[in-house]
Amino acid sequence: MLTATVARAPARIARPTAAAAVARGARAPFAAAAALGPPAAGRRSLWMASAAQAGPGGGPAAAAAAAAPAGNRAPRPRPAPPAAPGTVDCCWEQRARVAPSRPPLREHARCDVAVVGGGLSGLTTALMCAKAGMSVILLESRAVGAGMSGRGSGAAPEWPAGAGGYARIESRHGFGACRQVARSRSNAFDWVEGTVLEERIDCGFGPAPGAALAPPGAAGAAGAAGARGGRAGGAGGAALAAELDACRRAGLGTSGSAAAGGAALPGRAAVLDPVLYAQGLARALERHGGKIYEGTRVKSGPFTISGKVATLASNSTDGPTVRAARGIVLATNSPINRSLAVHSRQSPWRTYSMAFELPEGAPDPPAPLLFGLDGRHARAVAAGAGRRLLLVGGGEGDHVVGQMRERYEAHNPYAALEAWARAVFPAAGRAVLRWSAVTFRPADLLGLYGTNPLDAGTPKTRIITGHGGDTVIGAAVAGLAVSGAIAGAEPEWAGAYHPGRLAGLLGSVGGLSDLATEIGLNVRGYARVLTPTCWRDVVGLVAPGRVERQLAPGDGAVVQEGLRKVALALCPHMHVLVQFNPLEKTFDCPGHGSVFDCAGRCVNGPSSRDLEDLGWRREAEGRGEGGGSLVK
Repeated sequence: MLTATVARAPARIARPTAAAAVARGARAPFAAAAALGPPAAGRRSLWMASAAQAGPGGGPAAAAAAAAPAGNRAPRPRPAPPAAPGTVDCCWEQRARVAPSRPPLREHARCDVAVVGGGLSGLTTALMCAKAGMSVILLESRAVGAGMSGRGSGAAPEWPAGAGGYARIESRHGFGACRQVARSRSNAFDWVEGTVLEERIDCGFGPAPGAALAPPGAAGAAGAAGARGGRAGGAGGAALAAELDACRRAGLGTSGSAAAGGAALPGRAAVLDPVLYAQGLARALERHGGKIYEGTRVKSGPFTISGKVATLASNSTDGPTVRAARGIVLATNSPINRSLAVHSRQSPWRTYSMAFELPEGAPDPPAPLLFGLDGRHARAVAAGAGRRLLLVGGGEGDHVVGQMRERYEAHNPYAALEAWARAVFPAAGRAVLRWSAVTFRPADLLGLYGTNPLDAGTPKTRIITGHGGDTVIGAAVAGLAVSGAIAGAEPEWAGAYHPGRLAGLLGSVGGLSDLATEIGLNVRGYARVLTPTCWRDVVGLVAPGRVERQLAPGDGAVVQEGLRKVALALCPHMHVLVQFNPLEKTFDCPGHGSVFDCAGRCVNGPSSRDLEDLGWRREAEGRGEGGGSLVK
């Protein structure tokens, strides 16, 4: 039997420990948060259980307040709504700011367009459709802004950071497609800038010129660029020079001005707060007549039989349905369907970010936005009260979702990211926050925006996926393509992003190699279901239960118990074996990128259901002791 297990904190702890109190804060030091695991609202997790046993407030002060006469008690402040499951502490205070504030769908409904997903892609597309005069219903499983787009960098460059630059795009798709991408991103930047102003979205939007970080091999990652056109020397400098030349061919003028470690990036760029931006888009959608239902999970499956979107009242009970007359849009990071025509051509990646204090008097980064051709990025973030943070992310520590836990122990991605940040930015102070996100990277680099492949039904189901971390501009490009197609006015550049395209995959050796890699990742995920994958599985075969007994509080594992395998530790999407992530305290699916918290709740698709055993969640929902295998 194959089970997913998380060891639980000892029941004898009756009061919150100092570490637990620190980790509950919105700005907790990242070391404590990482050691104890991220909190999840609505359940007694391995380190929040002791606080729940102590009662509201906990400790002697709370006991004295309870014993005081009623007339002498100070009025209690209204408690803040619980955070949405799966949110994290990051620069944008996602956990503190994001909570359900809208009701779930409780009755059948009809509309022109049904959008599934309340991240930037879903909100952007829904707003565009509503402003075009269509009736729109948006369904979100948790809360607006609770997904992966609320964990991004907040950068909005015209330069295609998610694809690694125009030189890579041109090598896969050719010169014509490269110019189409440039026009699409220019249109998307115009839309974001105009919408922030028109809808008065207070999200800190402002221009921020970007610069390229010198690639590995350039002379001094943070040193001055060469005198000619700001180009650094060496192999890294040649890659940067090739990128600038590709930008010119795509129609973007380049200044060639020198920047620390690289050159000024062509095109416009801006920064914003992605959580506040998402919440502003939601309010704008409602002003234009759109309806948003939070806490409403959609059932995966074919959607175009009759334009019907079925919801789930619980993990296994169907709820109300929404019938869409003109189209359904799946904007769920990865589509909640089982189409291998989509899932086999992109891979889920976990990308890491950290924030460091910038001491008073320390210099800012050499440019407001810094991007590397290797996927790294950096920017300064105002943190209030005159504090500044240095936000860095990406790079060699990023990896495919669902890697074996031994890989985390051998190659800690946060350690690699911190080492790079301190080498490039010596003024960086104490590391205060760290978090990760799941992004989807298509094998041929460009996002998948348009009609779901092999969809022959009416109305059409359209998908939005594969931003590669480029969430702000990627969402706007996707929204323009999808909403335009629904309205019958598809942009001329939309074909470059069509999910059924083959040219970028079959037209080059690199494309075929990447496609083979994506298919191999899927096959490997299924193979883990059938064979022991590590020494823990071997122990489970000969001594069932031993691995669980050896887990420390807060640790977790997927363990083998005897020869029989059950669906408990299999992702409900397409039944791939999940793997425990010791850094994030989650169970990650290596097949298609679904993520489940340590209570088994799905916090990232394409799965639309939780793991079979609900563990602590059943206890937290007042249905008695779960007795599930997710809890030791």
